[in-house]
Amino acid sequence: MKKTLITLAILFVSILAWGQLITTTPAFITQDGGAIDIVFDATYGTGGLKDYTGDVYAYAGVITTDSKSGSDWKHAPVWGDNSPKYKLLSLGNNKWKLSISPNMTSYFGLTTAEKVTKLVFVFRSGVKVNGNYLEGKDVGGTDIFVNVYQSGGINVSITNPASNQAVAVGTVMNIGIVTSVTVTELNLFINGIVVKTANASSTMNYTYTFATSGDYTLIAKATHNGQTVNDTVQICVPEPVTNQIRPQGMKDGINYNDNTTVTLILHAPYKSNVFVIGDFNNWTQLNAYQMKKDGDYWWITLSGLTAGKLYGFQYLVNGTQKVTDPYTELLLDPWNDQWINQYFNIYPNMPLFPTGKTEGVVSTFQTNKSSYNWEVSSFTPVSFENLVIYEILLRDFTVEKSFEAAISKLDYLKNLGITAV
Repeated sequence: MKKTLITLAILFVSILAWGQLITTTPAFITQDGGAIDIVFDATYGTGGLKDYTGDVYAYAGVITTDSKSGSDWKHAPVWGDNSPKYKLLSLGNNKWKLSISPNMTSYFGLTTAEKVTKLVFVFRSGVKVNGNYLEGKDVGGTDIFVNVYQSGGINVSITNPASNQAVAVGTVMNIGIVTSVTVTELNLFINGIVVKTANASSTMNYTYTFATSGDYTLIAKATHNGQTVNDTVQICVPEPVTNQIRPQGMKDGINYNDNTTVTLILHAPYKSNVFVIGDFNNWTQLNAYQMKKDGDYWWITLSGLTAGKLYGFQYLVNGTQKVTDPYTELLLDPWNDQWINQYFNIYPNMPLFPTGKTEGVVSTFQTNKSSYNWEVSSFTPVSFENLVIYEILLRDFTVEKSFEAAISKLDYLKNLGITAV
């Protein structure tokens, strides 16, 4: 369940009120359970439906073990479907309820072989406003995901706050924990220290002040009938930005220093801070990966990398916006990658998108890459004044949708008078 924050300055202390974008009944949703109520608070997330008074509908689907990526929805309706089953009930005060009834299987038309891992939603206005639907989505404009738990045993969840949040020094936070049954013992750890314990309980609340900059790991640990389960949330309190001149001779983008070291340089004026998240830090916002500032540029040197390994990464700007490096040579795309081999079989051993760890398009870098063996070493490009450029979108240019198929058309393009593609 996702939340956003409202910061209030009172006596120079930042007090944070955490609100829930989504609440569910039951708190722990299972695939074989009964009816489910999803309550959406339009004041959180993107706020695209805040104060909207018309009808609201859900674009609803599921992520299953058969999904090719974290954005590969299953059993979703056609966009704009205003069927009664997708209509939300207004609860007033910007809250809306979607009822999934009589159960998840019937509502989505699941087969007996399908295993659901998440419910996924985008909420929208029933009619277009100025040519477009108003949308309620999660922070950063991402889809809204709700975990589906396994039946049996016990489950524990930190309901407040959501993981990978950044808060200011002095923030006072209410930490909420729930369990699926009344457990023998429930503990809250912060950076390895037990700060609260409860016995014979199914809930816990604890107020904590993030007094200093640093990385905080919150762990809820529940024990019952010899079984122990955990839930972990990572909170970052950013350290002050370091102003330091970037290394000389470095270009924008990805700079390979040696087989285990890379320097990343991003031009991003008017930003408060920039972090790097990726395979090297489990896609977690950590102070060790905050970029240094040099005027309108941000930079960081990553060391200790594995030579030859392909790493995915993104820039996390101002704590909310995830962007790719414009100079990367290979992107991982959660929307389009799933179709490349499924339909065209043109990319053997294609790198996998880090499903469940991030959203949006992902940049990559790879040290110790083999140099390309150019067949023509004395190529002279056409002069600028004689350029006739033909722009090719590979997926539309040929039936095969591949580089090889496009190369076979070069003679055709040359006969048209094209001098560059």
